[in-house]
Amino acid sequence: GEGGFAAFFIGGGTYSVPWAWRDYGTGPITVAEIDPAVTRLAGTDFWVDTTTMRVMHEDGRIALNRLADERFDVVIGDAFTDIAVPQHLITREFLALVKRRLSPGGVYLMNLVDRADRRDALAAMVATMRAVFPSVQVWVESEDIAAGGRTTFVLAGADTLDADEGLREPGPLGRMFLRMTGAELDRLIAARNPPLLTDDYAPIDRLIAAID
Repeated sequence: GEGGFAAFFIGGGTYSVPWAWRDYGTGPITVAEIDPAVTRLAGTDFWVDTTTMRVMHEDGRIALNRLADERFDVVIGDAFTDIAVPQHLITREFLALVKRRLSPGGVYLMNLVDRADRRDALAAMVATMRAVFPSVQVWVESEDIAAGGRTTFVLAGADTLDADEGLREPGPLGRMFLRMTGAELDRLIAARNPPLLTDDYAPIDRLIAAID
């Protein structure tokens, strides 16, 4: 097979990240994009050659469930747009499925939008990921979190994760991304007392309802 690492993307969007990884030759790319029109638009308007990757036009959870014999080095959850969060892609049961599909040493990454001054959704998501993954991290752009409003957080779950405290983006922008410490996450969960998100109860719409 191909070299490098195998990646599974939940959500295609503009296909910019899978296309960049494909272009760099990182390894086999699979994208689960529920809407074929999104894939067509990526080809016509963003010049993405989706024939160089495997595209599955179905829900990401259904696709992962069908790929029982495959393992991925990284699974990326990118099917969320601000307050539009598919409930079935944030639950403990879904995360357990992701964990079963990861290779040894593999990592799950997802984005989550929440208010920096509330973090109710973030607290619930961290608590739920901790119920599945031994190691959970949260990363955020330093200027974004300092602004105190709507903020994009990146969550990572794995068996083990490196303990870097910050990463600077290469290139002229040089944005700085910071990792919330384990103690910060502990305090957040203690203060918010969030619900565990399950297939039976995942009130993510209520948790993020205050985002402006």
